[in-house]
Amino acid sequence: MPAGSFHDIIYLQTPVIRGYHKGVLMQAVKFDERILSELNEEPEQFDTDVRLAAALRFYRHHKLTLGQAAEMAKKSQSEFMRSLSENGIPAIDYPADDLAAEAATA
Repeated sequence: MPAGSFHDIIYLQTPVIRGYHKGVLMQAVKFDERILSELNEEPEQFDTDVRLAAALRFYRHHKLTLGQAAEMAKKSQSEFMRSLSENGIPAIDYPADDLAAEAATA
């Protein structure tokens, strides 16, 4: 595993570490080693799961677009839309009032 990977930085002493590397914001969150042990997951799978969980949450709360959330989750848009469906999150969440207003002007 390359140095500086998620696995290498999750054991840092501070709860959250932020920094930039080649123009990309990097943020590490401290997790107790027992959590990874109890989950019985490889660090790479844990990284994938955490990225997807964050992307799903930010998309559901309208913080990220579909494309941004897919990028965060390291998935194609169609793969991310499948993840949305699997988690009961609508891929298109257009407010009914906005839809009615658009229909009236069309």
